[in-house]
Amino acid sequence: MSTKLYDGLKLVDSAPDIFEIVPLIAAPIREAFSEAARELVAKELAYHIDGLKSSSTETPKGIVYNEVEDRWTERQEKFGSHHALNDPLRFSIVFGRSDRGNFLAYPFYREDRYRAALEATGLFEDYHYQDQSDHPEEISAKKWKARGKEWDSLLNAAGTFGDLPTWELSDSTTPFSEVRYSSYERDFDANLYLDGHRRLRSVISSQLLDRAVAAENRADPDSPATTEGIMGMLFDARETVSRFFEREESYSRLTPIAPLPTGISFGYDDLPAPYELDPAILAELMEDLRERRAARHR
Repeated sequence: MSTKLYDGLKLVDSAPDIFEIVPLIAAPIREAFSEAARELVAKELAYHIDGLKSSSTETPKGIVYNEVEDRWTERQEKFGSHHALNDPLRFSIVFGRSDRGNFLAYPFYREDRYRAALEATGLFEDYHYQDQSDHPEEISAKKWKARGKEWDSLLNAAGTFGDLPTWELSDSTTPFSEVRYSSYERDFDANLYLDGHRRLRSVISSQLLDRAVAAENRADPDSPATTEGIMGMLFDARETVSRFFEREESYSRLTPIAPLPTGISFGYDDLPAPYELDPAILAELMEDLRERRAARHR
């Protein structure tokens, strides 16, 4: 069994007892969570709003934020116990004293803000280890081997940390509630966490895909596009759009995408009109997409 502890940490000599450390790291970790929650919410709002179709015959009702939250929660529940998917902002950290007397810590997270928050406390130093690579240049082979033995002393037969003391961030599964009940509710501006160019790429890729699927279904109405076929078209559409944006003049040819409303209480009537790509540009992209797909199937 291999050992891969990429995020291993050691408490610095001046650090207090591990039971006194939790209050010292809780505040910066919660601050990192709040920031990550606002970014996640902003991206989910943009994904939902940018996906609305201008051809819709009826404007939806209700508060946009609430609907996006419901859809996100429902989607996360479908991931079951897969924490990397159902709880993307989770954070926990386990502590243990090695057989050499050092206090080690190992955090579990996906959000890089948490690592930065831990490092900013000055309480930890890097103590990563893996047994499938040579020792780093700045660490001798002897010290690297000793480090591995220290980590082994904390792992049980199953290769986990077992019942070692652990602190876990609560409420990480409720980023929408974090934004709703935080002091940022009134002033929340999703646009601060969004890249207008990235939104444009996403919207144009979606519109190109819709046009491509419709064209294929018209060409062969008795054999509509399959899920596998649509995924292939999505890949090709994204590649086509990426090539389009490689040209220096591309952004200047496009109408900027409208910013999202601020706050979280806006309804569908408050939204800007769905983005409309210039028909000439869409036709140009469709031609490039057809050529790409034709070349793939030659």
